[in-house]
Amino acid sequence: LSLGPTQYAGILTYTLEATPPTDYNCFAPPARSGTNICPSTPITVEVRDIKQYDFGLKHIQGIDAHVYEDKNKNYVFDNGDEDLDGVLVTVADPPTSTRTINGHAIFNDLSTGTYTVTVTPPSSYICFHPSDCIRENVTVVSNTMTPADFGLVRVLPSELKNIEYDSSTERLFAVARTTDSVYRFPTSTLRVDALVPVGQTPMDIKLFNGNLYVTNFNSNSVSVIDVQEFRVMQTIDLLECGSQPTFLAVNPTTQKIYVALHASGRVAVLNAATDSYLRCIDGVGGGTFGIAVNSTLNQIYVTNRDDFRLVVIDGMTDQLADTDNAPIQRKKYDGSPYQVTADAQTNRVFAAVSTPDNDFQDVVNLYVYTATASALTPVTGSPRLISNNHDGGGIAVSACSGKIYIAETQNNTVRVLNSNLSVYAVWSVPDPYAFAFDGKKVYVVSRTPGTLSAYNDCP
Repeated sequence: LSLGPTQYAGILTYTLEATPPTDYNCFAPPARSGTNICPSTPITVEVRDIKQYDFGLKHIQGIDAHVYEDKNKNYVFDNGDEDLDGVLVTVADPPTSTRTINGHAIFNDLSTGTYTVTVTPPSSYICFHPSDCIRENVTVVSNTMTPADFGLVRVLPSELKNIEYDSSTERLFAVARTTDSVYRFPTSTLRVDALVPVGQTPMDIKLFNGNLYVTNFNSNSVSVIDVQEFRVMQTIDLLECGSQPTFLAVNPTTQKIYVALHASGRVAVLNAATDSYLRCIDGVGGGTFGIAVNSTLNQIYVTNRDDFRLVVIDGMTDQLADTDNAPIQRKKYDGSPYQVTADAQTNRVFAAVSTPDNDFQDVVNLYVYTATASALTPVTGSPRLISNNHDGGGIAVSACSGKIYIAETQNNTVRVLNSNLSVYAVWSVPDPYAFAFDGKKVYVVSRTPGTLSAYNDCP
């Protein structure tokens, strides 16, 4: 700072102000509160007197936290993304907080060392990257501003489809069909705390070996998501086998994943050990839709909406096990079969089949079979009349209680059956679609409200 000679008539008192250049802060004297202006102490100047005042500046060092809306969800700030103002950012330790201005929260008076930076997202936003709103081990070095970027996204209402529970994170993961995403819900709140984008029109989700596998109906692919990192690690293209993947099922015995391809009447087989396409099973039938695995018998069950059939695949050979000359005869119905579920503990198979000429718009029959290596035998009381489960409302069997849960979507009810198929309870639930279990509770997806609810399943 240089002041030219100035002459004054008489004795006067002045205060000088210095505005530091970019990347510098006031040091001595300190900055005026709330500004980056350095005011001097009062200076008395007499006639023919020249006073000198020194301003000490220091180079800025600290953390520049950048908070923005990642509108295209590509993990970087680029065209179309917007800075977010007024977002609370905290640096520890010791904790100090400020709010963003023009998307930036500046902490410019930090000692060298390692810090943890945390963002508190505003209402209707969640952290996208990092998904837990925390960046650890942010290192401040001498005379340097260290960046710490936080991409946030809006949580938009979405039609939820299927759901999985992960015990290692105590979280639920639901397919958000209309936003092409997977939403994550802590079981403690049942509110979305993170999301990850997948392909177009996702439908089903399954957990295996720490990964989530998601079918993308209009992208003809399966997204592979690492549960811990909650990020898509790989996308498996299915077009070599067919298109419009609906539901998928995992065979832990062989580490294979089976994907129903609705438009092609085929089933794609994936290798879960390498997350790669393995082979295609042809001749399954028109309108391939629901799919389930019994790992005990190594059987895969597939429903065909257009051919009105339930077919069986041998899990060891990946060949149809119910051809005309095979011991297991495929099941032919008068209406369209939709969801199918297998219970490996009891070797039972459950299939929801519409009544003749009603597609899924009316009442539905629940067919229940006992499976063996050579036959599917109807159990006593099968088929059982249930209410409308629309276009794929779920059927799930609790490993804990043995109860059978049926999402009667069109009737806004969940029907709970005992193992002998008698009615245990009927709950009023808006547009129920799918279920997940954590060993004590059953979680129900409400499709169009896009919400989750929890009910007691086991003591």
